[in-house]
Amino acid sequence: MNKAISALVVLAAWVWAGMAAAQSVFVQVEAHPNIPAAQARADGYRAANIDNVNGFRLGSGWYAISLGPYDEATAIRTLNVLKSRGAIPPDAFLVNRSAYSEQFYGDANAALVTQAPEAPEQPATTATAAATAATAAEQPAAAATTENPLETALVQPSAPAVPVIPPEPPEETRREALRSELQLDRQSKFDLQIALKWFGFYTGPIDAAFGPGTRNSMSQWQAEKGHEPTGVLTTRQRAELLGEYQAVLASLGLGTITDNRAGITIELPLAMVKFDRHDPPFAHYTAQNGSGVTVLLISQKGDESTLLGLYDIMQTLEIVPLKGARTSKANRFTLTGENDRITSH
Repeated sequence: MNKAISALVVLAAWVWAGMAAAQSVFVQVEAHPNIPAAQARADGYRAANIDNVNGFRLGSGWYAISLGPYDEATAIRTLNVLKSRGAIPPDAFLVNRSAYSEQFYGDANAALVTQAPEAPEQPATTATAAATAATAAEQPAAAATTENPLETALVQPSAPAVPVIPPEPPEETRREALRSELQLDRQSKFDLQIALKWFGFYTGPIDAAFGPGTRNSMSQWQAEKGHEPTGVLTTRQRAELLGEYQAVLASLGLGTITDNRAGITIELPLAMVKFDRHDPPFAHYTAQNGSGVTVLLISQKGDESTLLGLYDIMQTLEIVPLKGARTSKANRFTLTGENDRITSH
């Protein structure tokens, strides 16, 4: 996307590419603003005997630590197993290889992994141990020697048993999904609506109430992802949606800044913009890492007429294209504009 993106308070247009290629899925565990920090953490995961550790540069300029590549089913099982062990952060998520640029850590030619790590072993029960001992006792003792010495020399040890990973449980039915949805707290419902709104499926208020608007947005998301559009997200689908949203947030490097001179505290995508200069009444934040995003904070003392004057001035600036909705009230105004180069709000 070649658009330059500007903002009056915060201006953003980000594109998320979903997991289209099931044959190259990674488990992203962390992201850091520089390579030394990312390498140190990647070394730590390897020291903890976690396999397939790799590092990639994100489009935002941050550096991701990921495990893989896996086929999609193995990636899901690996994510669940390692989370259950506490071996990776609870907010780790799945991501497609296309979300990354160049690799800075690990084996660039790593083969696709189709076997998830084993789940923690369960201690054998007394009954199991007794049955095992009985089975061993029934076997005839091996002869000390054989009649043919050559035959003895050719005997090869048997191959180690391949651990059996249980298949992924079937997807929840709509009734089961509704039951699991009832267990969600208010914040979890907020998060789902926020993620649906971020990706453009939901346009209603963020109120944690799953009414017709939210249900319709869930159906639209399910249809786009190839799921049955039931209007109720299953446990697995909720994790997929929130994982995609967390991937976007990680790439933005969202953080809160306080500009004391402007008198403004605001959350900005710090992996995409950096402070440039004060030019009252504006504070300019320019793009970095090729993001194409700029932020313009406005701070000026005055009354209603001053505000309306600013409203008129803003409409003459190049960063606010003429095409777009705009409204003005006594104590606030909204300006939007878009052309083939700029989208502003």
